[in-house]
Amino acid sequence: MSIFDEIIITDISRVFMVPSPKGRYTEMKNRETYGLSFCKSGQITYTQNGVKTVSDKHHAVILPMGGSYTLYGDETGVFPLINFSTLTPFTDKFISIPLENPETYIKEVERLSGRSRAKSFSILYKLFDRLSDEGRQRDILSPVFGFMEQNIVRSDLSNGELAALLNISEVYFRRLFKEQVGVTPHKYLLNLRLERARLLLSDPDIAIGEVAEAVGFSSPYHFSKAFKAAVGTTPGRYRAELLKTEM
Repeated sequence: MSIFDEIIITDISRVFMVPSPKGRYTEMKNRETYGLSFCKSGQITYTQNGVKTVSDKHHAVILPMGGSYTLYGDETGVFPLINFSTLTPFTDKFISIPLENPETYIKEVERLSGRSRAKSFSILYKLFDRLSDEGRQRDILSPVFGFMEQNIVRSDLSNGELAALLNISEVYFRRLFKEQVGVTPHKYLLNLRLERARLLLSDPDIAIGEVAEAVGFSSPYHFSKAFKAAVGTTPGRYRAELLKTEM
């Protein structure tokens, strides 16, 4: 059963596109409603009790009602947000849901503007239903996601080893992963490593070579090349910009 299956919506208080510039820093205390946030562009990192949750184009994020947290704009972007209330509480923590086709969710959120209360509720229930299905589809891959997180430091992590966790062939594993996640295992792992790298680069006491090693790159050169291809700048310049905005 998904956490979304028993949600009873009592109100949708606001639906809007949140512009978030790079370097934006916000402290939230006792959030008044739940929030369902998507990402049209850019990236945000939420921190609640030391736990970080990244909001990017490939993840939906549930923001907890009553939650206190900080928000940092990693990259300039726009984040569609639905603020809503429920009959009974269902989470006090952030929830991140990987998305297979994020663009379709954005279109549904845009449809909410100007709709009647009944129609708005109907659209939001459909969004929850789809998010619930996203979670169920990934159940079979749950051991793989956890294993990737725990072994991110290993540069030799292979599809064959990941397939063996599920007792399936490597060919079938690659196809299953691409069908359910929307990207190849290699691309997913690369994105995971780069997300972790962004967090580590915010600490000026960690050398860039140490960051590369901590996220599973065989050398600082390969790390810098992959980082620049994905982010558009080198790790050193990315860190310099972060430190500049925090001063």
